[in-house]
Amino acid sequence: MSKQDHSILDHLNDDGVPFYEAFAHNYRLEDVVRKPADVNKKFLPITVEDGSLLPDSALYPLLVQVTFFECGGMAIGICASHKIADRATLCTLISAWSTIARGSPDYLVPEFVAAAKFLPPPIPHVLSKPIMPEVLIKVFFDKQRVTKFFAFDASTIASLKAKAVSDSVQGLLALK
Repeated sequence: MSKQDHSILDHLNDDGVPFYEAFAHNYRLEDVVRKPADVNKKFLPITVEDGSLLPDSALYPLLVQVTFFECGGMAIGICASHKIADRATLCTLISAWSTIARGSPDYLVPEFVAAAKFLPPPIPHVLSKPIMPEVLIKVFFDKQRVTKFFAFDASTIASLKAKAVSDSVQGLLALK
């Protein structure tokens, strides 16, 4: 698998987010779907190469990698620091990003002000320390981490789309 020079996505803030494009020349998408545990680390934007992290992984709290397969399929890998996003926030981000990418004007703009009221006060001595690459290696590659891998075939996606449309129509009819 080879990585191109990364570019920066500017959708999140003025600094942007590292965005890597990779091409999986030696992998078939079918093999990845059948044995995700064996190869899924290769499709994440934070990897250990020769015992060191990629340079951007210690600098950015969010990293994105899209890996293209020769068959035309792709895998999207996202690594986020839990300091900036929990699972719900990350799902909202991915949903809004995909909606915008499709060109749909109907996307959710999250409201983060209310959530900030529930956060504990910052601890200055903890927040001022940079995250060390060794810590990131332990966090992302320790056996205690959790990785979710979802693979859907075309018929399952079609069925889910039909169900979503059906449920939406029934919900609208119930409002009348």
